[in-house]
Amino acid sequence: MQSSTVGQGHAQKAVDGSPSSFFNPSTCTMTESERSPWFYVNLLEPVLVQLVRIDFGASCCQGRPATITVRVGNNRPDLGTNPLCRKFTGFIEEGRPLYLPCTRPMAGAFVSIQLESNGNTSPLSICELFVYTDHALSIEQCPTFRDQPLGGTSTYDGKCYIFYNEHPLNFESAKKFCEVRGGTLVDETSPALQGFLSWELYRRHRNDPNGQYWLGAIRDQRNTQNWKWINGKDVSISFWNLPMTKENCSRFDGTKGWLWSDTNCQIKLNYMCQHRPLSCGRPERPPNSTVLIRSVDVGQTIEYHCNDGSLLLGPNIRTCMSNGFFNIECGPPQSIGNGNYILNNKSRSYMSSLSYQCNDGFVLVGRGNLVCDPDGLWNGPPPRCEPVLCPDPPMITNGFGTLVSNSTRFDSIVEYQCDPGFELVGDKLIQCNRAGYWEGQPGYCIQIRSSPPATITASSTSSTTTTTTTTTTTTTTPSPTNPPTTGFPTTFYDSNPIRVSYPGQNKPPQIALLPVTNNQQQQQQQQTNNNNGHSNIYTNNPYNSRTPESQQSLPPMTTPSTSISSSHYHTTSSTVGSSSSGTTSTTGSTSTTNNNNRNKHIHHQHHTSIHQRPNTQKPSMTNNRISDNEIPDGSSNPSKNFLGKPSKIAAARLNMGGIIALGIFGGFVFLAAVITIIVIIHSVMLDRILIYTHEVPI
Repeated sequence: MQSSTVGQGHAQKAVDGSPSSFFNPSTCTMTESERSPWFYVNLLEPVLVQLVRIDFGASCCQGRPATITVRVGNNRPDLGTNPLCRKFTGFIEEGRPLYLPCTRPMAGAFVSIQLESNGNTSPLSICELFVYTDHALSIEQCPTFRDQPLGGTSTYDGKCYIFYNEHPLNFESAKKFCEVRGGTLVDETSPALQGFLSWELYRRHRNDPNGQYWLGAIRDQRNTQNWKWINGKDVSISFWNLPMTKENCSRFDGTKGWLWSDTNCQIKLNYMCQHRPLSCGRPERPPNSTVLIRSVDVGQTIEYHCNDGSLLLGPNIRTCMSNGFFNIECGPPQSIGNGNYILNNKSRSYMSSLSYQCNDGFVLVGRGNLVCDPDGLWNGPPPRCEPVLCPDPPMITNGFGTLVSNSTRFDSIVEYQCDPGFELVGDKLIQCNRAGYWEGQPGYCIQIRSSPPATITASSTSSTTTTTTTTTTTTTTPSPTNPPTTGFPTTFYDSNPIRVSYPGQNKPPQIALLPVTNNQQQQQQQQTNNNNGHSNIYTNNPYNSRTPESQQSLPPMTTPSTSISSSHYHTTSSTVGSSSSGTTSTTGSTSTTNNNNRNKHIHHQHHTSIHQRPNTQKPSMTNNRISDNEIPDGSSNPSKNFLGKPSKIAAARLNMGGIIALGIFGGFVFLAAVITIIVIIHSVMLDRILIYTHEVPI
């Protein structure tokens, strides 16, 4: 194959066996003028190439030097990635052969040639290409017969093929002819062998496309849909040309591209005999060694001896095998950590291969397939196995992950935790799998929601107290002589109200808690309470206006006591107990009582104080609930500063204001409509007057 073709200069003309000392379009290739034209040949099997000969056709590069690059390998040759065999820079002359030995024997199935003419465009023309190796089966190793055609022998993959095209025979006669001479009709196939035979038949019958050759495959008489080789094995790989008939023998059909066709066994066709080589040829001799050769026939052995001062590496005895090669055995392959190797054909002989593989969680770095070279060494260093690494683990909000093994290699584990005040929902652990990905998804952190707050805490600049409400039985607390009246304000932030949840449907009396402005004001308020001897109740609570006769007790409720200190605010603690018969009020070390529960004084709205006399009943919620829009009348319930819903009077005032606003808006709409109608009528009248004026004659 080549990069391009001009006229009849097809690529196969370079390997058709017809060399020429000058450019001949019928026997030489030709590409278009390109910057880097190329040509390559497929040897069908890896061959240890030692020398390449190129017979150029047309001259190149207008008398300027050019560069020829030869590569040998098993990769696609047009990519230019195969190992370099040889590079030549000089003049390319018509018909002049160029010999390019490789720097070392190189194994490969593809031999490529590339022309570079120093940046200029030029065509590449080759009349014949020769590839030399001493590790391929030579024709001299094949059997010879006096009546075989001249040049009728070819070799491939350790076998000899002799083509007979002068005396056609029927199938049985051709089969017996080959067996008598120690061979057989072709009784095996593979894609590579089919390619080799097709090319040989094409090359030998370029001028006779109707050539036919017997194939050693016959129809199975017990199963007519099956075919068998003449050695009794089933035909597992086939290259049939369709459609097929019902004949029992097979042939290579030149009219169908040398594919297979079934045919009548009695007709006379050409045939080819397949033979094993008779000998192994001359063995190679390493430097500083001596070879003891008794015979090179198949089955015989040779022996190597090193000269003084040299050390023998590898076996010293080699045997001639049936494929025409002396056995070459490489040493045991080198083991690798976290992996192993497999001998692909259970052998370490010449051209045998091995494959390295890694354990789970490791990746192979380097060449995984090695081949035994003719020098008894593997054709490269062993690879290594590196652990599979996962990417950085995913992060979570309000939390963090910890690598247990301090690395992201295979089987590593990440443990996730949440920041203080948050809890993890979902998986806590994820693991790096063998493919390099994290298995599973980490959970997420949510804020911990505490149970309904049972303690109302606040801060002040002087001290800290806790307000606790407990349920008690009927008790009486005697008051000391001349008890001082002490106020207990509780301070909160208005911008951050504290909500307390109570079980059940009923709620205790509501007490408004507002911030204290300063400590001096609080002390003045407490002195006023002591002087008046009355209990101070914040009047913005609608329940404070109800008479004791219409009140009933609340269900018991208990809240645990907690104290929190602060340096900016101060609070005091009060404990209030309610029962069916009495209420006890405890205020630090002193208590204040008042028999007149209806005398109330409204003090500064920034704090609330509750004072009760002993043996007095605490006001409670009545069964007759106050309507949302109803405010009890009386001097004890001033309307200002009331914390509740708007009254009926306020609602009525809002309704009247809305009606007035709607009326005004409707009036404006009506006035705009009247003005618009007047303008339209005026415009129509003007148009009619103008039309009438034009119609009156002058």
